[in-house]
Amino acid sequence: MEKAKWEKFIDQNIDIMIVSVLKTCSDKNNPRTINFIREELGNRFFVGSDENAFGAGTEKEHMNKRIRRKLSELCDLGKVYVGESIDPITWPEGVPAGLPLDIYRILGGRVVVAEEGDMKGKKADRESHSNYYYFEPILSESDVHYINSAVESNHYLSGEEKEYLVARTAVAGGYWGRKGYEKKLDFYDIWSTKLTELPQLSHLGLQADEEVPELRIEDTRGKLPSEGSTMLKKVMILRYAVTNKRQIEVVQGNYSPGKNGTLCFVERENGKKIRLNPYAMVSQKGQLYLIATCVDEQIIKHYRIDRIMSLRVLSQKEKREEIPDDLKNNYFKKNKFQPEAYISAYPLMRYAPDDKRIDFTFRCQANVVSLAVDNFGKALNIEKDESEDYVRITVHKKSYINARQFLIQNCDFVTPLEPVELVQDVKTTLQEAIKRISQ
Repeated sequence: MEKAKWEKFIDQNIDIMIVSVLKTCSDKNNPRTINFIREELGNRFFVGSDENAFGAGTEKEHMNKRIRRKLSELCDLGKVYVGESIDPITWPEGVPAGLPLDIYRILGGRVVVAEEGDMKGKKADRESHSNYYYFEPILSESDVHYINSAVESNHYLSGEEKEYLVARTAVAGGYWGRKGYEKKLDFYDIWSTKLTELPQLSHLGLQADEEVPELRIEDTRGKLPSEGSTMLKKVMILRYAVTNKRQIEVVQGNYSPGKNGTLCFVERENGKKIRLNPYAMVSQKGQLYLIATCVDEQIIKHYRIDRIMSLRVLSQKEKREEIPDDLKNNYFKKNKFQPEAYISAYPLMRYAPDDKRIDFTFRCQANVVSLAVDNFGKALNIEKDESEDYVRITVHKKSYINARQFLIQNCDFVTPLEPVELVQDVKTTLQEAIKRISQ
């Protein structure tokens, strides 16, 4: 390539070239100088004589200034994203306000100028810390550790799925080099090797619309959800169905006693197929749920994804029904699902088969309020009781069955007060339980 054309190419792409060097060769403990960045750019993106377009001899200082200017621009974008106060940036006309956020997401992080505290082991008398830069990924080292710990402890993921997620999370965390290694291509080689070594999942492969894979009962029958897991396949198929507004057909499973005291996982209702309108997925207390309406019942429910034994996305003609008003008005904002609002309404993700909703009141000690929040969310009315150690709590428009279950389970701590029907039901249930235990 002619030198003029090559320099034009560099002008158009130098930002991403610089990011690629810092992303694979730096972290907070290993910031890099402008000289290092320039030399690494030459090693990666130029093949030819020493007098290359990235500067050698008299051109070296000129290229360093260009790189410094680009680094300053990249650092400013990062500062804008995290809300730091910087000198006003003059944006070209028509550039959207969300550009820094988009760039941050696309790059997977931001470029940062090193602080004095990051200069451990660096020769301070050679260059000031302002000449050192590093790439800060969206996922920090502690983020990666936290996520991987959660993945490893998930008992619904197979070993293959855990290996797949852990490896990809580590790559998303960025730096693969080793501190102190200064070989020119060592960091890049390590990064490239890690990328090529990433494990693949044998059962994943969403392709064209007509090739959406089906999860069949034959793939899950006789296995507990923790054995030979297909959790990630279910999630990917369900995500496709939600995004493309398609109906699905599922068969649910139940735990059942097997031979010789073993535990089995079998089809519910003899493998009855249920057609659903899927609207969203949510994670709560270590479980994944699908929020959907059953075509036959038209009731909003949440389904444990690990309990799905077979799953099929229906054809394009079988479009999902519109989001029900109750779900849309309370848990969607601008057609985007708000999981926090849904979890607040269903903290334990319990579903009652009846549609009867009631207000109920109970008396309890003040230190038991946490139990009510765990079960029914933060939307509670709390009033003082005659005794300073007690309070009265009213919960609004909750399932009768869930209210009854809560009061029975926590009968050592709570006293039901209203409505009379519920109070008598709880009392009768507890009396009958005492009789059975006494026999």
